[in-house]
Amino acid sequence: MPVIPEVLEEHLDEASFHWLRWEKALRSSEHDLPDTAAQEERLMAHLDGLVVAGPDAEPLLVPALDSEEPGRVDAAAFALLEGHPKGVDEVLARLRAAPPALRPSLERALELGSSRELDARLVPLLDSDDAALAAAALRVLTARDAVPPEPLERLLRHEVPEVRMAALAAIAGSALTMAPERLLPGLASTHSGIRTATVEAGLTRHLRPALATCRDLLGAEAAEAREAMLLLALGGADADVLLLEERAEAPGQRADALWALGFTGHVRAAEVALRWMEDKSVARLAGEAFSAITGLKPSGPYALPPEEEAVEEEEDLDADLVPGPEAALPRPAARAVQAWWKQHASRFQRGTRYLEGRPLDAAALLGALEGGSMRRRHVLARELAIRSRGSHRVRTLGPTWRQDEDLARARGAGARLDMRPWNRLMG
Repeated sequence: MPVIPEVLEEHLDEASFHWLRWEKALRSSEHDLPDTAAQEERLMAHLDGLVVAGPDAEPLLVPALDSEEPGRVDAAAFALLEGHPKGVDEVLARLRAAPPALRPSLERALELGSSRELDARLVPLLDSDDAALAAAALRVLTARDAVPPEPLERLLRHEVPEVRMAALAAIAGSALTMAPERLLPGLASTHSGIRTATVEAGLTRHLRPALATCRDLLGAEAAEAREAMLLLALGGADADVLLLEERAEAPGQRADALWALGFTGHVRAAEVALRWMEDKSVARLAGEAFSAITGLKPSGPYALPPEEEAVEEEEDLDADLVPGPEAALPRPAARAVQAWWKQHASRFQRGTRYLEGRPLDAAALLGALEGGSMRRRHVLARELAIRSRGSHRVRTLGPTWRQDEDLARARGAGARLDMRPWNRLMG
């Protein structure tokens, strides 16, 4: 049956559109895993239309790799990888020659491709003289859970920081064996990205020096401090909650501290969030943090009515012209939430971590990864990886079927997760 070019063009246009919607859903506070799977199904219907066309679609897909339209490169590259005889060759050739702005789209398509042939084709790129290409190949292999252990030690000593950071991320995201002496020097690096990546890799290996460095980074530049706050929050130690509470007092770190405090699970953190719920600049983040700990949803009487919220935002001359990702969060009705807390605070015990209103144990952590908002799952997956020493990683930016497989494996080991605070877990 002849392929109609106009039909293929429509499939590519629709796939480009739905690809962007799917990527947004993966990071959204308004979507969970089933919602995202439904969005992914709509995307795959159009991608399948391009794949089954075989070589007849190549005159459309190959030129699309040069597009500047967001989503179009991703969709075209993925379709070529999945169903075209020379698709892998074409996409890898573009990856080698691509300008920096185009490489992320090609990387993303390679991450998601289902062919295991890709892994064997990517490994030789780790030895490329082009350091950016080697780093890209390593990031893709990490996302595909296909990093070979042999090159990692060599790549950890690479002279280009981007490659070393990719190697450290591979270690943090896997159970690959790595001697502590190979990691510890990175904690003293003068390169902020290497230092931060080494902290997470070290925490995954339960190295106490990594925890000490993590605390030191609270006084570093914004990006490092933000990562340090999150990693300390996941540990749930009382002393670290106090450190994060102090950061919430600093206007420049308040938003990052509130985002982190929601992952501590502590009553004290919920009370800090409650205190900042009337501050327009961080009210949404404070409401999200409080909800994450207590389970109270900022909806109905506990959320500002849309019309009242709109009036307040029109009057807020300091509001950002370009809203951040938290803009989609509901604005809590602070006084109603305060009244709820007065009534229910007694059922929350100090010293216990809570996740959505229930004590945080392995089952609660896995339950949130299965049913929580997509926005928060990325951070919770990092806690799972650290507590399991890298044995269990949910690839929260991967296809939902791959996430389901990761979750199934993690459920089998959930009872064996060590849920102690970092200060007791680290060796």
